[in-house]
Amino acid sequence: MQNFNLFQFVFQFVPGQLFHEENSDDPDSCYGFQAKTPEDCPQYPGPYIPTDDEPIPWPDTYDYSAKPFPDDFVWGLGTAAYQVEGAYNEDGRGATIWDTYTGANTRGMAGANATNCPEDESQPCLINNWMTNRQTWPPLDEPQPEIQGNTGNVAINQYNDLDNHIGLMAKMNLPTYRFSLAWSRICPTGDCNEGVNQAGIDHYNHEIDLLLANNINPIVTLYHWDLPQGLMNDGEMGWYAREEDNKTPAGVNAKTVQAYLDYAKIVFENFADRVTIFSTMNEPLTFCAYGNGQGSMAPGLPEMEGDENFTQSWKFTCGHNILIAHGLAVKYYRENYTNGQIGIVGNTGWVEPYSTSNADVAAAKRAMDSSIGWFAEPIYKGDYPISMRVMWGDVLPKFTDEELELVKGSNDYFGFNHYGTGFTMNDASEDGTAANKYTKGGTPDGVTSIIQSPGSFWLTSGAWGFRKLLNYIKNEYEPAGGIYLLENGWSMPLDGDSKNDEQRVMYYGNYTASMRLAIDEDDVDVRSYIGWSFSDNFEWLAGYGERFGVVFADYNFGKDENAPVDNEYQPRAPVKLTRKDSSCLLQAIWSGNVMVDPSGFTCEEDQYDEYDQVVEENGGDVVPDEDDQDENEDGEKDDDEKDEDEDQNQDQENDEDEENDEEEEKDDEIIPDENDENQDDEIIPDENQDDEVIPDENDEQNDEDQQQKGRDRRGRDGEGQKPDDCEGLKGCDGHGEKPHDDDDCQGQRGCDGHGQKPHDDEDDDDCEGLKGCDGHGQKPHDDDENDCQGQRGCDGHGEKPHDDDDDCEGLKGCDGHGQKPHDDEGQGRQGKGQGRGGQGQGQGGRGQGQGGQGQGRDHQGQGRDGQGQGGKGRDGQGQGQGGRGQGQGGQGQGRDGQGQGRGQGGQGRGQGGQGRGGQGQGQGRGQGGRGQGGRGGRGQ
Repeated sequence: MQNFNLFQFVFQFVPGQLFHEENSDDPDSCYGFQAKTPEDCPQYPGPYIPTDDEPIPWPDTYDYSAKPFPDDFVWGLGTAAYQVEGAYNEDGRGATIWDTYTGANTRGMAGANATNCPEDESQPCLINNWMTNRQTWPPLDEPQPEIQGNTGNVAINQYNDLDNHIGLMAKMNLPTYRFSLAWSRICPTGDCNEGVNQAGIDHYNHEIDLLLANNINPIVTLYHWDLPQGLMNDGEMGWYAREEDNKTPAGVNAKTVQAYLDYAKIVFENFADRVTIFSTMNEPLTFCAYGNGQGSMAPGLPEMEGDENFTQSWKFTCGHNILIAHGLAVKYYRENYTNGQIGIVGNTGWVEPYSTSNADVAAAKRAMDSSIGWFAEPIYKGDYPISMRVMWGDVLPKFTDEELELVKGSNDYFGFNHYGTGFTMNDASEDGTAANKYTKGGTPDGVTSIIQSPGSFWLTSGAWGFRKLLNYIKNEYEPAGGIYLLENGWSMPLDGDSKNDEQRVMYYGNYTASMRLAIDEDDVDVRSYIGWSFSDNFEWLAGYGERFGVVFADYNFGKDENAPVDNEYQPRAPVKLTRKDSSCLLQAIWSGNVMVDPSGFTCEEDQYDEYDQVVEENGGDVVPDEDDQDENEDGEKDDDEKDEDEDQNQDQENDEDEENDEEEEKDDEIIPDENDENQDDEIIPDENQDDEVIPDENDEQNDEDQQQKGRDRRGRDGEGQKPDDCEGLKGCDGHGEKPHDDDDCQGQRGCDGHGQKPHDDEDDDDCEGLKGCDGHGQKPHDDDENDCQGQRGCDGHGEKPHDDDDDCEGLKGCDGHGQKPHDDEGQGRQGKGQGRGGQGQGQGGRGQGQGGQGQGRDHQGQGRDGQGQGGKGRDGQGQGQGGRGQGQGGQGQGRDGQGQGRGQGGQGRGQGGQGRGGQGQGQGRGQGGRGQGGRGGRGQ
């Protein structure tokens, strides 16, 4: 999230007396825009323009009537990896600049700054001065010792408690979850050429699969401020890298820029088959502007401190390098993937002119140019804003032709974060020659619509400003692909928030109402609203002193031996979650896709305890431990393991029967074999399931029970109606018709967009709208063509995936040397390797599926990544999450060869599961992945 407001930003952003424009103190002048006449100055932005008849047009109240939002509108909640994951030194994650900045104990971690932690291990690691002194800056009424020494070491422990968190999201009927990947979990030092951490890839694969299994669509951010520390060591400057002249941004020559591209390629390779919206960077304004010599964000390097021009020049170096890295990633994505969208995410508050004078209007426009325009104008117009050029001159970098080719046009959608609204006025210097500040005043007299957040000094709400900002983006940039709001939220102090968060309820009500006005009355193409955030979390410089979540986090404060301060205010696992009223308001809005009156809105009593229900459903483990050893400290097996041993003999007796049943099961496969030309569409996981937390796709009766349970829990329309009336339900066509109306499939996933059913027999040659369609309306397996363009698994040259030649280039499951997935001599991607528990076949194999008893996604392996044995774990050898069909891999050994899978865990939720123990054939990421088993769980 943006931890600093635009208004505080512009106070410090403005130049001293670099460039002057005559008459900058004249109310008819508009400094920064090279206007020859007053008519050439920026115009006062609408709506809500003051007039003599209505000098205060800004509303205090909003229309909450139940009008619908667009049918395909995207609702959701967001988080960021460093703020929620915790597990900072687990499973191969490398050190980040925020670990260093907060003083976390990074001894022994990949990429760690060796000088930040004393050799004497009894001494704490060093905290950046800004973190140390934060009790007095930003200006607070009194010190806050309870936030001293806060780190992201534990946060809300989402890495280890992921299943329960997503289970709670499912109970909230959450449509979309926006989260970021921790770069250092995937490439621990930041440089992927120095090593890729399979455990990190496995974790995010599991997260994406589990979200989709619960009908929650992922939006994935590649970078949310947590740069791997390894890219700042040995003289490297990370995003601040310059050429030898120490002035020109290094751009494509920067190590971090190239490392980011390598990291992005790995992300796309592993996740782009299921993720359709990517964000390259989150809020570069914030981390570039405050990570330099100003110091209030990581890395906060003292060598960037100096006079104003020197300090600000580092900010522009960072921003320029960010745009180049973004452009490179987008170019690669567009060249290799066609099923999704990608863009950068900017941020800004709305800045309203203090008066209608040209000078004040221009001051507000300069503020907007210097925030949202800094990164948007190069992408949409081909250069930095003219007002920034006027103010900064040569301090602002210039684009080369090659750089502009990368940057201009590099957004598929306009993504931005927004929190608050404020006023600004022109403030000329004393000699009247330079507008050296953007503001010197506060809110005009008589305005009552601006409310100060009690949690964040920088946050003031005014929902009317959100409507104005949406109009501004539409008029200024005319973005194709729509406008995506990706963060919006309200903070309360650590001890001033509870489940009854009335202020936050009203904030969300007002902001969604204002957004609807922009959509309905101003014809703004807004396509998403993502609230910030899912849960309270680590709020950067403010530590745990501010709460933004719609879910309350009981941090279980106590001592953390890896924190730099020895006090009782460090989060510890388990971190319990409790829903707040704001989460129930948002659930009501997105479940019906209509506006809901926030006045007096509260949760139903049983909704507050839904996290406890999820934990109970998942077996009672508040914090599942994926790395449990087979035996406890006394050398004796745990009770669960004893149960597993007792069940193994029976499981083994069933193996032969299961193998005999495999041929019959193929007829019922939910995950089609891509080798079968009669299969039109691969579905992983089963997208026809409405509500399973972890679907059981093997047992028809169990499947029916699960679906009925889902309908009972989430399939109501908000008025208690059952599925016969689907108005307001996900998948409803918008007219109250049931999703499976025989004549009309409008609103269904896989519908062709014209209301036709995906397998309409009346037009056999037309597959428009289907996954796997070639983009020209041809069916993927058209016998008349040797062309597979547009199919998953196509080699990129139009050749069919199972071309008899020895070349499989471009196929998923290819070994990287052009060998076919079913090459008997191949060992899969990496041959024999150490995974996380168990011995299995990995992503190749003919396994028992991404759950269930079937053949799995990878043909002849156990589970999605293989047939591993594995030690005790969450996934284990159980009947897991997936389907029954033959999968797409081969007989190779999968990603990590015959390595140790992640667990001997349980039968999962699949048929015949044995809880978290058991020994079946589930989702395991064996061969270096999660072993044979499925998700663990309660099983049968």
